[in-house]
Amino acid sequence: MITIRKYKENDLPELKLLSGELHEELRQFDKRLAPTEEIIEPYFKYLLDRISSTEGTFFIAEADGQIMGHLCFFGRVDPLEPDVYPGQNSFIAELYVKPAYRRQKIADRLLKEAETYTRSLGINRIEMAVLHENVNAHAVFQAKGYRESVHILSKEL
Repeated sequence: MITIRKYKENDLPELKLLSGELHEELRQFDKRLAPTEEIIEPYFKYLLDRISSTEGTFFIAEADGQIMGHLCFFGRVDPLEPDVYPGQNSFIAELYVKPAYRRQKIADRLLKEAETYTRSLGINRIEMAVLHENVNAHAVFQAKGYRESVHILSKEL
């Protein structure tokens, strides 16, 4: 039976590995992303700091003591541009399910948990960033009611 729970301190080493696996998968969409071994330590520290400062958490999907996937969640986030979206929102920094456990609705359950937690904070908007090239992720999230709101354009100089 799959359960969804908040992380515990002893989950952190495996969560760091899963964050690295996710980063490697994302590199297929954008080769400009640094190799995982170069960024994982400062990146994972950033995630933990943001979780701590925003009432966030990692939600973990688990069965029989095996972590199957996770969602990294920042609870109370101030908008980048308050003139466009006033008020705080929650933010999904990572959503990852190990390949062997995909297509079992685990990501759906993790998203529902994050949405429920967002509401419990008195917040009515949840956001995430998805790489432009990751069209499958766009389709999955849009089917769950997420809509594009801002396009960030970049140019290498």
